[in-house]
Amino acid sequence: MRHRKSRWGWIMVVVAAGVMVAAAAASAAEMHMLCVGAMRSTMPGLVETFKQRTGNSVTITFGTAGTIKAKGDSGEPADVIVLTPGGLKELSGKGLVPSSSIVDLVQVGVGVAIPKGAPAPDISTPDAFKRSLMAAHTIYFGDPKTASSAIYFVKVLDRLGISKEILAKSETYSDGQETMEHLAKGHGIGITQTTEILPNPNVQLVGPLPGDLQNLTTYTAALMSRSTHPQEAEALLKFLTGPEAKATFKAAGFEVKP
Repeated sequence: MRHRKSRWGWIMVVVAAGVMVAAAAASAAEMHMLCVGAMRSTMPGLVETFKQRTGNSVTITFGTAGTIKAKGDSGEPADVIVLTPGGLKELSGKGLVPSSSIVDLVQVGVGVAIPKGAPAPDISTPDAFKRSLMAAHTIYFGDPKTASSAIYFVKVLDRLGISKEILAKSETYSDGQETMEHLAKGHGIGITQTTEILPNPNVQLVGPLPGDLQNLTTYTAALMSRSTHPQEAEALLKFLTGPEAKATFKAAGFEVKP
């Protein structure tokens, strides 16, 4: 009789534990993030860590800054958005992002890349970089209508006075990741943010744009006003600005505030 009671009690414990696990799973949030492609190398790992800590999962849609801003503007369901400060300011002005939720995450500069094993061009000075661009077979960069680094690079070409010559031998792609994939199979110089160069093992970073040609892009994050999980989304933002996330960003080549 005692054996039966003991066995019955064990069964009840197992059932209760199963109910608790099921309840926890049912209460876990499933969030959606809109995120700039420059953070493709770090954000998936960070949200996976967040899921392990909290049980709350995050699916991510990546794109250029212009694409992500358009998605944020269109009403696409999302809980958190990572974008440039200017983009978030515009969305905030439309009531799509609470201005009080906007936080700085990282900064990243524009880099010069070549196919793995190719001779490194001289980019030590603006004049040397200009000569290297003119001598290169092909110049690869992102969509100059939506990609932050490409928009800026076109301005650099104007400043150097070589827009016509360089654009005539350029190939542009949707984002930095695709740009690097094509550079790896081609011959020439690629331009995109350094954090989109480093993850590709078939290209190598020559260095940042030289001197005052360099430009740092800041990426910020915010809650979406239409979030269906505002408390969980706020916890995600807190995690992304914490010491663990900062260390991850720094290791990937981003600049972060102490």
